[in-house]
Amino acid sequence: MTSTQISKNILGGLSQQPEENRLLNQARECENAYLSPLDGAAKRMPSQHVASITGSGKLDRFIFTMDRDDEQYLIMCGGGTVRIFDADGDEVPVRDTENAAGGYALQTVAGSAGEYFGALGTYAAGRDDLRAAVVVDTAFVVNRNVIVAEEVGPTRVSWDVPKRTAGVFIRQFNWGTSVTIKIKVANPGGTPKESVFKYSTGTNKITYALGPAADNDYPRTWVQFNHDPTVDGWILETDMSSGSSVFQEAEPFADSSQMLFADPASGVQADVADFGVGAFAFDPATRVAKLIQGSSTANLYFGIVPPAALVSANTSKFTNTEPKVQVNRSYPINTEFVCHTLREQIEARGTATTGIDTVTPALRTGGSSFLIETEQDILEFSVTDSVGNTYATGWTSEVEDITDLPLEFRHGALVYVSGQDGVRDAGYWVRFSSDKWAEETERDFDQFNDADYVSHFGPGLWLEAALPEADKGKLTKSTMPVMIRRSVDDNLGTYTNNADSIFFDVRFTDEWGERTVGSTKNNKAPSFVGKKLQEIFYWQGRLGFTSEANVCMSQTGELYNFWRTTQLSVPDDERIDVASTEGGGRVINYVVPMNERLLAFTQDSQIALGSRSGVLSPRTIEAPLVSRFEGLADGPPVPFGRSIMMPYRNAAYVGIRELIPFGDLNDFAPVDLTQNVPRLIPQNESVRIVTNPNDSIAFVHSAADPNTLYCFKYLKQSDTEYSFAAWNKWTFTGEVQDMVMLNETLYLVMFYENGAENGTALEKIEFGPGQTDEDSDLLMHLDRKKYFSGSGGGITVSFNSENPAYGNQATTTYQFSTSLVYDPDTSPTITAVTAVDGAIEPGTELTVLARGSNSIIVRGVPINTKVWFGVPYTFKWSANRVLPRTQDGTPTRGRRTVNSEARVSFDRSRYFQVVLDHKAGSSYTTTFSNDESSSIGIGPVEGFDSEDIDSIKSGTVRVPLHGAAHNLRMSITNDSPYPSNITGIEWVSTQNRQSGVSGVF
Repeated sequence: MTSTQISKNILGGLSQQPEENRLLNQARECENAYLSPLDGAAKRMPSQHVASITGSGKLDRFIFTMDRDDEQYLIMCGGGTVRIFDADGDEVPVRDTENAAGGYALQTVAGSAGEYFGALGTYAAGRDDLRAAVVVDTAFVVNRNVIVAEEVGPTRVSWDVPKRTAGVFIRQFNWGTSVTIKIKVANPGGTPKESVFKYSTGTNKITYALGPAADNDYPRTWVQFNHDPTVDGWILETDMSSGSSVFQEAEPFADSSQMLFADPASGVQADVADFGVGAFAFDPATRVAKLIQGSSTANLYFGIVPPAALVSANTSKFTNTEPKVQVNRSYPINTEFVCHTLREQIEARGTATTGIDTVTPALRTGGSSFLIETEQDILEFSVTDSVGNTYATGWTSEVEDITDLPLEFRHGALVYVSGQDGVRDAGYWVRFSSDKWAEETERDFDQFNDADYVSHFGPGLWLEAALPEADKGKLTKSTMPVMIRRSVDDNLGTYTNNADSIFFDVRFTDEWGERTVGSTKNNKAPSFVGKKLQEIFYWQGRLGFTSEANVCMSQTGELYNFWRTTQLSVPDDERIDVASTEGGGRVINYVVPMNERLLAFTQDSQIALGSRSGVLSPRTIEAPLVSRFEGLADGPPVPFGRSIMMPYRNAAYVGIRELIPFGDLNDFAPVDLTQNVPRLIPQNESVRIVTNPNDSIAFVHSAADPNTLYCFKYLKQSDTEYSFAAWNKWTFTGEVQDMVMLNETLYLVMFYENGAENGTALEKIEFGPGQTDEDSDLLMHLDRKKYFSGSGGGITVSFNSENPAYGNQATTTYQFSTSLVYDPDTSPTITAVTAVDGAIEPGTELTVLARGSNSIIVRGVPINTKVWFGVPYTFKWSANRVLPRTQDGTPTRGRRTVNSEARVSFDRSRYFQVVLDHKAGSSYTTTFSNDESSSIGIGPVEGFDSEDIDSIKSGTVRVPLHGAAHNLRMSITNDSPYPSNITGIEWVSTQNRQSGVSGVF
């Protein structure tokens, strides 16, 4: 029975299932194919030379990208260096803006970024050692071998010596009140110095009898007050209604001269006109007179004189002792005066007696508080008052409540506010920031400890602060990630000698935040201190690190701060520092951000971090276990569109699993993408995956097979359904050291070796349909591809019509400039083919006579010939055995298939071969090279469609088979630089029923 089986496409890729289980469009071998529903099974795109990387031997490099929409950069780190290229392959200067002494070159000394990248051999720094995260125009690179250290962070101001300072605050005072200061100061070699200082006031109302008339016939009394007019005035309230109805009926005094006057001498008769007028500001309505400040520092005596009219009208009553005058003293008592009086007492006793060195502020200045500084440690200190300690507060380092502290004090004072009783570590630290500092520096904490401010005593605020501790509170920058920041030079060209040009600033940064509140007890260092950083990421406005089983994320929007910002609350934007207990305490090797969740990978489990409330904060974050799949220590998972691809160990091979997220935080569905090719990717701990969702393609590289990329081409109908998914191998003459995807381009770090010659290069493979070369309808398929347009481009051409070194043949030598650095001698198969040129057929391979370190010599062609340089590679697709199948494609048993013909359909192709290998050893080849006459096989070429392009054709090649399916293998190959696109195969075969065994045994 004759039948025809049609494979509408050959996009199924490789399959390692038994042949009877394979689909007709799958392959036994599939190499260097780009499987596309548009173009069919096409010869893959070539790699193009971008730049050579100097150095001998294999250069282990880590490569990543920075995409700024309008600018794209490739960044390579390792070997003590950082090299950066733009998308066109032009190298961008790298500088260290803090290395002025070294001409701003990247430093390689101990403690420098160069050492971090492996310059001194202190740390390994290759593709498995480095990790990076990019935030806008700044990249952070982590070396996984460096232990993060902590050093001294916040410091005290110069005058603030622990245990040798004390503060006093008189918040209010009253008549009939007392305050007492007790202090005991250490006295090395002697008895501690103990001192007590006290100030008290009597009652606030004193009644004085009016004395008999004297020289001026005015009854009067003298009232003495300890008044210092440089501090403040006193308020005297006069109430003459006491003791006599005469004064109750009197009208208020018209002015102060009628009654009040002052004199510095007790009992001296003073002229009212000289001393009374202007001495007091008097309010007749309230009868309150306030003594105006003056320059005198002596005690003043106030005379109280009744109006003359009242005296003359009531002479009899003024001649006896009945009339009384009540003086109401100031209420409340001026707290500044109380502080002043106490400071006077302290200074009067002297340092030798009290051990107190200085009191700030100086006498006759300051407000309701003062600072005590001692020569030795304060052993005991207390401030008490006679009203239940509600008026006065004293402290050495701690108060119970923030209201116990004054709003006028010395800049930089540090105090602990203990907070709730019985709650461990419930308090917080505060330090005094003066208004002078805040106004003059706009709250610049870099100037907080400047001498101009630490000596200042004045108004201000208490700000939450951190306790200075030895070797604690700040991340050591030389152990933190290196910063790589895109920068623009100034108009003088200070860093690059090229004004306003782009360069990259590569160095450690001082921007990492330090502890600003709390202490090691209640604001612990980030969990990664003392450990090696394993991974770095940027997610939801936070920069994050993993170390061992911990994930630590910065404050939202403050990428450099990994400390708590307040002890008084837990803001939503506070740092997040969590341990993965669900993973059994295993080291978190990798994390992959995915919109609202972050997936963390240990060696054998996956944990989702996120918030079900929608707001990510320290209070809402969760970390449930998602799955328990074993991964690879040096095989990072990667984003794969809306899902994740992760490599896993599969005996001696590597498998690839897709994790597809669903609605809930920990809801993921696994899909094994290598279930049909379980023995495809050889096992090695060092595995890399890159993906290009826009082109629906992904690549896997295993260090066990360094010359191969395993290509996964797919088309998805939805997040969980594939229209097709196919694997094939892309092979190279060089070894892939690392790779990265940028937009529609795959960048490769390649190592080439040819005997003693070797070198490392940066190359790229561009994706997208309809690619052609410059000035051509074709795309030349050569790896390490480099174009010569006939002149310039850093290539010098010389022609020798009779070169004796080559038997007097005509030779053409292409010399590559030092800046171009293209090393033909590192690839033994590198060749040259002509591009579109009027004189020579495009794609004509030139005879290479010699390959030098920076040159190539070919048999002579005109020096202006357009040429492509590169390494040939071969496309190969090998069909499976054709088996008899039912209408639904299921193989049938009991029949023997004899193939008679294969019809190979192609599109936009110029060259390919169909090779038939018989089990007996015979081999037959049918070649298509863009013309029917070029077919050297048996079958003719039919159905040409030129598509108006002479250089490529579409049609069908008929290939006679004539053999049993189990004795015949068919392959389609293309080892030329020309394109080929195989779209389908039609198999014509005969199925004969196999005869059963019969006979007598």
